[in-house]
Amino acid sequence: MKYWMRLFLSAFVLFAFCLSDVAEAAEVIKLKFADSYPVGHLGYRSNLHFKKRLEEITKGKVVVEYFPSEQLGKLKDLLRICGSGITDIAYVPPSFYSGQLPLSTVMILPFWTTATDGSKIYQRLVFESPELMSEFKKYGVRPILGNATCQYDIGTVKKPVKNVEDVKGLRLRTSGGLFDKIAIRYGIVPVSIASPEVYEATQRGIVDGVIFSFASVKGYRVDDLEKYHTYGLRMGGYPAAYVINEKKWQKLPKDVQDAVLQAGKDASRYYGENWDKEQEELAVSFAKGGMTITKISGKELAVWMKPMNGIEEEWIREMEKKGLPGRAVFERFKKLCNEIAK
Repeated sequence: MKYWMRLFLSAFVLFAFCLSDVAEAAEVIKLKFADSYPVGHLGYRSNLHFKKRLEEITKGKVVVEYFPSEQLGKLKDLLRICGSGITDIAYVPPSFYSGQLPLSTVMILPFWTTATDGSKIYQRLVFESPELMSEFKKYGVRPILGNATCQYDIGTVKKPVKNVEDVKGLRLRTSGGLFDKIAIRYGIVPVSIASPEVYEATQRGIVDGVIFSFASVKGYRVDDLEKYHTYGLRMGGYPAAYVINEKKWQKLPKDVQDAVLQAGKDASRYYGENWDKEQEELAVSFAKGGMTITKISGKELAVWMKPMNGIEEEWIREMEKKGLPGRAVFERFKKLCNEIAK
């Protein structure tokens, strides 16, 4: 009798452990995360940082399935793909969605310089601006983090750029939207090309060069083609929002929502700090590799900035023509710039 009782108890304990394992497995939350960054790009590494931090904070309760390099869809479709639930989280750069997310393009304006500052500004702006939050929610998503590159410079294959006159007539790849308006002010012919396609376009001579930062030049291998690059201009900064499907968000437990936002803050800081570090290192590396780097500062920068005079008012007018609260958003943005930017 005792033998059978011991056998029963052993079986019961084993069964209980199995149930516990099943229950624990059932509690794991899987989140799909899609972007367009190529493997090795700083954006890719930053997103791996987000994935790791979220899984660490939740102690394995959340598992992030990461799909880089447009595996789940083209860059131009990621907002729709996330809103429809094909992916739970997506990378959404406002300059590629200026028709859908016009208010977020305020971040492109040249009122800050470094990626560290730009990321801090956008990370706060997306949460502190109800106008921006509403803009995202119209598409069934909400932002969970914001970051930004440093301000962009000009890279060319054949023609060196040393002053404002040198850029007139150049066909340069831009990131679209407000970047185009900035380029046009300099007499540049803007060409909007998705980042994953920029190498081929530059190689084939479709464009004379790019308006990029060094990290993107390296990330998309354009350094194999470029011979010249400026360093220190403010040709617009590149903000990026990361959004989560709103229905998915509402289903997440409060502790998981908090973990997502904390991982977002950590990833935004990681992105900004590492972008600036890499920018400095790559300038040195490219110069050693034979690229001519033309540094712009002081009086030269003041001359370069003259074509930008009044661009914020142009942006505000454009927003207000659409019935959007452009001035309110700009004033909040400018306040953050004054508080954060060095």
